[in-house]
Parts: sequence; structure tokens; C-alpha cells
Amino acid sequence: MQKQTSKNKKRFFLDTSVLLDSPKNVFHLSEDGLNEIYISNIVIKELEKHKDDGLSEKGFHAREFARAIDNGLDGEDSFDCEALIDDFVTTFIYKDEIEHKSVKINVISRQNYEENSYTNDLKIIEVAKDYNFNLITNDIYLKLEAKTLGVASDSLKKNKVNSPESILFNETIELEEMVENDAVLTTVVLEKSKEMNPWTQISVTYKTSNKQDFFLVKPNFDLSSRNRIEKLDEKEIQKLYPVAPINKEQKFYAKMMADDAFEMGIATGSTGSGKTLLAVEEGVRRVKDKHSEINGIVYLRNTVTANDKASELGFRKGDQDQKLGYFAYPLYGAINFIINNKGKHSVDKASDKTDKDIITEEFMAKNNIEVMDIAHARGTTIQNKWIIFDELQNASPDSVKLIGTRVGKGCKIIMLGDFKQVDHPYLTKNRNGLVTVLKLAKETGDIAAIQLQETIRSKISEWFDKHL
Repeated sequence: MQKQTSKNKKRFFLDTSVLLDSPKNVFHLSEDGLNEIYISNIVIKELEKHKDDGLSEKGFHAREFARAIDNGLDGEDSFDCEALIDDFVTTFIYKDEIEHKSVKINVISRQNYEENSYTNDLKIIEVAKDYNFNLITNDIYLKLEAKTLGVASDSLKKNKVNSPESILFNETIELEEMVENDAVLTTVVLEKSKEMNPWTQISVTYKTSNKQDFFLVKPNFDLSSRNRIEKLDEKEIQKLYPVAPINKEQKFYAKMMADDAFEMGIATGSTGSGKTLLAVEEGVRRVKDKHSEINGIVYLRNTVTANDKASELGFRKGDQDQKLGYFAYPLYGAINFIINNKGKHSVDKASDKTDKDIITEEFMAKNNIEVMDIAHARGTTIQNKWIIFDELQNASPDSVKLIGTRVGKGCKIIMLGDFKQVDHPYLTKNRNGLVTVLKLAKETGDIAAIQLQETIRSKISEWFDKHL
């Protein structure tokens, strides 16, 4: 084999999972040609199996890889390292004509494998070991197996976020004693808020009493403007919705979404913290508001779940609406909670299961609520809608970008999720669409964000979330 010509050059051998996550990962790993990219012909075969996966995320990425390779078939054809005996090697140019990027991909085809390499994973590991490649995979088990066989292996680190739980959007201002004059208090808070990002939630605490005041930092670029901060009026917030927020962080969340300056936001938190319920209520409020551009609600969720193939959308029984219904339980749960607790604000309460189904459908029709699989958003433009993108931790950054670029005029979007409950075969707690957006919200201040930490569903739910 040839030796690497640069001390810093790395030779990456990619597993199928890296390309199914996003074919554009090759650009990140290549680092503008500094590193060499290799794949096995087995990866080509596995991608081919996904090319007919309809509108699924994996199917789209498999087809995208093939198209980009086809664009570069007339490129150079020189292999980057000396091939072992009986291996057939070739080079393709992966060319993204939209972004005007290209990268060389070397393909190793091996016909005869060792007897112990009886699975595709073991065959990939065998080739990586023979060429002394660094195997890159998002498949945790493949990575572990490779390491046990002495093969250098790592996960894709693109968009990885360390300690997402530490990305918080609240600050505390401590004062010696209470400030009775609101104008004086506002001046004090305004001065201290100049170092804070927009959408920061401020708690003012007083050493001499248990009283607290609360402010929200607004997205106003004039740091001296008193409009930059707004005191949280808890009674006004509670009047907004049929089912009122019940704790401080929920009230901040509601205030954030209801603000006139709100365009896009993200809320993360444990199961039962009120993320979906309040998002649905805010959407309904805007639909009913005669002065709002919003004329309906779009509920989005990734239907690509974990390793259970039968749980994916195409394997469910029924028509498209019935299939999507399996993935919209959080939405239906929020609607039923609103109906059961404050029926007079929506429709009459139901007495039996059939009536409840009909009333849920009536509620959705009345408020123009639509359920959409994120794969069906490709090629469309969503306009004048309140968009709820749920379970963001199960969407790749590419999928988040897909939805974000579908948002048209008159829309607002709130993204929801819990990074502790990743249920996607190629994503982790530290690398998924949710933590990527959460980090961007902290860095840019363009996205309203909050981490809800109080579970309100039940004491049992809170216990399991805390201890397991």
C-alpha cells in the first residue's frame, strides 16, 4: 500500500449508515480534499436496496448519492492507494452541482472474503483492516465489533453537541431588596440584559424576600430600548389558552410563542412537560385570531423510527391518513386534553369512544389541522401555517433543513423534542436535529428557545424521568 503523503491526511472508510444519514457527509469528512474517502462495493449494493424506498429519508439519500456519483462519472479515475491482490478498484467523483462541490470517492470491490466474514458488517471490517483504514459508521454495534477486531473505528462527529442539557436560556439577576417602582426595576434589568441573547428568560430574585419578578428579553437590536425586555404578566398569559400554563417555565414558553416578534422557536423537555399541548393551543389561538395571517396548523413528525422495520410508515396498514395517525398520538393527546378540560372553548365533550373520535376530527377540521410526514414536505411550500415539528431528536440536521426551507410566507414554526429519547438508528443524544438547532439558538439568538425541566404529567412520570 501507498503511504499517506501528508502527516495530517486520514483515510476514511465509510459505512452505509454515514451515507444514509446524508451523502453530503463526504464533504465534511474530506475537508476540501485533505482526507481520502473510501467505500466498499457492499455499500453501493446496500444503498441500491433503499433506492425504491418511496418518500422515506433513507430512500431519498440513496437516490441522491446515485445522482451525485452519476454526475461525476466522467471525472478522473485514479485510485489513491495500492490495491491488494484480487481487489478491483475504481474512483468516482461525487459532484453536487447545486452547491458546486466535488470529492473523490474510491470504491473497493472484493469478491472473495474470509470464511468468518459471513455478514456485510464483517466484510466491511475485513476490508478496513486489510487497508488500515479508519472506519466511520453511525451503527454503534458495527463500531464496537470493529474495535474488538482491532480496526480503528469512530462515529460521525459532524453536528455533535456535547452536554446539550447545559444549553440553557435563562439567567438570574440577584438584588439586595425589592424594587417597588416598575420603571426603576425595568432600568436595572435592561442594563443587565445588554449582555444577553434575545429570548433569554430572566428571573429577578431578592435577598430580603421570597418574591421574584420575571422578564423576557425581546429581539430588539437597540440595546437601550425599553422594548428590549418585557415583564412577564402571569395573569395575562393564563388568559391566552383554554388550558392555562401552570408553572413559570410554561408561562415563559407561552409568552415566547405568543410574542409578535416570534418567527421560529424550539422547546425541549421531558415527556409531560407541556411542549406539544401549549404548541397546539398557541396554534389554535392564532388560527382564531382575525388579525393573524395563520389559517391552519401543520403537525410534522419524522416517521423513520428505530431499528423496528415494521414500525416504519410503509409497513403500517391503512391509507396515508391512517398510517400517519400512528405517529400523531402526541397531537391527538393534546387535542383530547384540551377538549376534556375545557370543552366550551372547542367542541362539546364526548361520552363514548366513537363520539371522542368524531369530536377530535371536528376539532381538527375546525382549526384546519393537518398531519404531515416530513418526507412529503419535499418539493412543497407551506404558507400561512403554524408549523409544529415534533420529535426533532429523531430527525437528522438534513431533515430539519428540508423542513426549514419549505417554510413560506406567513408561517411560524415551533420545533419540539427530547434529546434523551432518541429513537433513530443513526442518531444519538449528542448528534441529532434537536441539539443542532438548540446550539444554533444559543449561538445566534435568532431562534426563541427554552428547556422545560418540570414534568407535569404525574409524579410517577416525573420519577421515571429523573431516575432512569
